[in-house]
Amino acid sequence: MTIASDVFNRLSDDATYINGPSAFHTAVFSYGMGVVELVDDWGYKAKGPDEKLHLEIEADLDAAEVYIEGQAMPAPIESTDLEVAFTPKAFRGVVRESGHERRARGSLDQGARFPDAQRKVKRAIAAIKNKIAKTLDDAATYGMQGQVSQTTNYGDQSRTTYSKFKPYKLDASSADVSTALLNKWWALGMDDPYGANPDVVLISATQFQKIAELGSGKLSVPDAQPIGGFNLVPTALRVGTAPVMVMPNISTSTLFGLTGATARAQGLSQDANTGSRTWGITWHEENPGRFAVLDLGANNTDTPMNIQISTDLTLAHTNPNEQTYLTGLSTG
Repeated sequence: MTIASDVFNRLSDDATYINGPSAFHTAVFSYGMGVVELVDDWGYKAKGPDEKLHLEIEADLDAAEVYIEGQAMPAPIESTDLEVAFTPKAFRGVVRESGHERRARGSLDQGARFPDAQRKVKRAIAAIKNKIAKTLDDAATYGMQGQVSQTTNYGDQSRTTYSKFKPYKLDASSADVSTALLNKWWALGMDDPYGANPDVVLISATQFQKIAELGSGKLSVPDAQPIGGFNLVPTALRVGTAPVMVMPNISTSTLFGLTGATARAQGLSQDANTGSRTWGITWHEENPGRFAVLDLGANNTDTPMNIQISTDLTLAHTNPNEQTYLTGLSTG
């Protein structure tokens, strides 16, 4: 049996017996993953023929009318539903095992003789997790910051063409964060046509040290037990009704209000506003560990055996109109 099977078994066992049937917790949640901490696990879903994740989203809705008796019938109300395609991201890490290491490890049932194999796998998974966090927190089209934007496409659809895909945006025009700005951002984001009611507000450390002065006027410290390390840190502060959390990877001049995203580590199984998370991650791996393990082999110069551990996933949300962001804040 090859080391590839050994790796697969380790990952699958870890997923099954430690954190339940999903390796989502094993490879992602348990270690602090930024926005991934706030979203639902949508499980496996096959990609379309274009290698993208497809979700059906209502793009607009014809208006009803006020009428008087005898008035001519209006045109039927027909909403426009679009298939929005999101680009998955594939992540991988490679570990290797030399001939000497394999002899030391022995057969599969003697794997304990070579604990370094498990150490290498864990290091590869840690590197993959780190890359997932930094990628899904960023401003590209597949990242959280790109999805909460009035200019970056929502999936593959133009937000200019379909205004219902636009989140609420308030530009601070380089001003310092203030109570007036926060109140305006919160209140207008709830107004028509957005209807936002964020479950969490994400800020950078730069803005945290500014907003803390507004919240208390005293020394403000994070929670004593951060969620999964220092990738997502709850604070005692709130904007409106939403708890403020510090996320180091996001823009230092922007606050993000996410509707339909709550911290799983806080014991919240669904958001308070809609009854379910509307942010999620879809996996494109069918095996129990949601990892693909590929034995890359060795060449004839006795190069160590190379084993690739990879996964393929998509971050998406289904309520683009209900997200908000306050941007252009001073960072000085």
